[in-house]
Amino acid sequence: MHIALTFTLMHERSHSVDAKQSTAELFHWCRGVQEFNSKLSSNSLTSSEKDAIWVTAALLGCTSLAQVDGRIPEEVWPLKEPSPSDLDWLKMSEGKKEVWRVADLSRPDSALRALTYVPIDDVMTKPTDEEAFANLPPEFLEICGITEGSNRENNDYYALLSVVGRLMPISPTQANLIRFMTFLGQMSANYRSLLEQKEPRAMLLLAWYHAKVSQHHHWWWWKRASLEGRAMCIYLERYHSDIPHMLKLLEFPKANCHRAYQAGSPVSTSTSSSLSLAPTPSTPASTPPASLPP
Repeated sequence: MHIALTFTLMHERSHSVDAKQSTAELFHWCRGVQEFNSKLSSNSLTSSEKDAIWVTAALLGCTSLAQVDGRIPEEVWPLKEPSPSDLDWLKMSEGKKEVWRVADLSRPDSALRALTYVPIDDVMTKPTDEEAFANLPPEFLEICGITEGSNRENNDYYALLSVVGRLMPISPTQANLIRFMTFLGQMSANYRSLLEQKEPRAMLLLAWYHAKVSQHHHWWWWKRASLEGRAMCIYLERYHSDIPHMLKLLEFPKANCHRAYQAGSPVSTSTSSSLSLAPTPSTPASTPPASLPP
């Protein structure tokens, strides 16, 4: 209940770039997280409590995406001063693996059992990797070191680059949102480590992803996608413009993230239709996914 109220209050202030968290929002967020942690550490959970912690985890994932402490690119990662909270939204997505295991929605008495049978989108098999790469500038493949012998095992960018290629012809509407969650599901520990180190190619990939997501105003995602996307473009232009093709490849995320941010307040959508509680399409729904969507 506390996290649902937090999310509702976030939705209310999503129409303004400058709106700050209210005392009520902070109160419900703190209480909700406290009780969530308490339940996770419990050795005895009822069926309804297991369902509740999964819904709470999904809502917390959305709150971590929605909460952006900054109004201009210089106030957000990677331009702002380093902080332990940097990239928390990615850490939250990864942490939901354990919640998925604890909740075990496949059990017969789960009210959310149907979610484990949601058909997984075939976005990772159709089109093929080669066809997906064809949707991207050849310079993108070159800068990421994609060659004829590259694959998911020997190249840290391969999987995510293929996802971005598959997403390029698709509009990030509510109907297609589960496909865009695939990016999070394909994110490896090595790639997250590269992001934390502000490795330029890893950041360029995320900037393209943000730019694509920002083309549709999901109220809980648009600010992070547009603002952090702009910040990454500025960072890469400022410190890594010497990398061949970097400036050319920044044109797409720069234009799209700037346009999305200039659009200002997004068109409101209902909270319920903005959420995806199903597993990220990276592994079968019956097993703990590599990453779970907010």
